[in-house]
Amino acid sequence: MGSPVTYTEDNKIIIDIRGLWFNSKYVVRGVTASTQQKMTRGITCWSDASEEEKEGWFNNFRQNFHWPKEQERAVWERYNYIGKKRLRDNMYKVSKRKKPPQFMEGTAYKELMEKRDTPEFKEKSARAAINKRGWKKDAHIDSTHYGGSQSFYDRAMSNVHRIFNFIYKLDYV
Repeated sequence: MGSPVTYTEDNKIIIDIRGLWFNSKYVVRGVTASTQQKMTRGITCWSDASEEEKEGWFNNFRQNFHWPKEQERAVWERYNYIGKKRLRDNMYKVSKRKKPPQFMEGTAYKELMEKRDTPEFKEKSARAAINKRGWKKDAHIDSTHYGGSQSFYDRAMSNVHRIFNFIYKLDYV
């Protein structure tokens, strides 16, 4: 999915803002790698991170990718969208481990595990689990979500991209 990968002379991946660049596996992996750098404290989600941390992660991301200056805001907004999902998923996986991963300092892992053991976090987690099942804690409701792992927005943008490519190909047939 996404456009073919092209590189700058200094070996940065060029983000084509007109396509589905944010769905590219290279971009998603780049966002994940950037959030894993400098993980010095236990962050459970994107809102736990300070603006300085987010900007630092974005600057790490910028070291491997290139985009036009006028698209800075659009890239920043999409980076935040992907970053929220990837950081949450990664921190959930980290919390299920018996030892800290290589990218996380021992104190950060310990802090993350302590946060996950607080009553506030457990209550929030329980509410989220109920929201997934329905309004009752023990409800056995079949999932009405059949979209796969993509969010509705990502699926819609993917369809737009497919339609655009189809029309583009028709113009040159």
